[in-house]
Amino acid sequence: MKKEELRGILEAEDDGPALSRFLKENPYVFRESLQFQGKPGRVMSDFPIGSDLRADFVVLAPYSSAFEIKLIKLGSPGSRFFAGDGSLSPEAEGALEQMKRWRSFIAGNQKQFLRDIERQAQKSGEVRYQSEQMTCAAGWPIHHPIMRLRFSYDIIMGRGEPPAGALPENAALREMENLSLIPWDQLLLGTGKMDLHPEG
Repeated sequence: MKKEELRGILEAEDDGPALSRFLKENPYVFRESLQFQGKPGRVMSDFPIGSDLRADFVVLAPYSSAFEIKLIKLGSPGSRFFAGDGSLSPEAEGALEQMKRWRSFIAGNQKQFLRDIERQAQKSGEVRYQSEQMTCAAGWPIHHPIMRLRFSYDIIMGRGEPPAGALPENAALREMENLSLIPWDQLLLGTGKMDLHPEG
């Protein structure tokens, strides 16, 4: 069962190859675990952002005349989002700074970023729910001038739940629009759904 497989990896606090391999082999877990504006249509791993940056995963979720582009940073199951004084932990702070660099690059190089998405999406290993073409629900391609793009950012790390109200109360987090802090336990819930419906 996928849930028990993931649980075993998390309990071993493996923050490297085993976790990454599990997610690459079971990309449906993102659809079942994370929140999207649209319907997840592509999952791409080790996604290059320019020449110096790389997202662990990028998920595309098209809807009517729009695409949500979710960029995901993976962290250790044994880490915490916050230190005892309520400030960001060193790992969470590092993840947030990396996401700010992603956002800055995309803002200045959006056309290049969209070309990279289209090129990467044609490679094997992605999940497809809609047609083979990279289009929204209205039939427009992702690079069309009419297209609305929503960029969201998920940091997945730690166990349990982030403290209630953490995002609005933490000044560093407020600076990052459409940011979510996701504990690994949320992906355990997603794998549980996968086990109930193994056909995907």
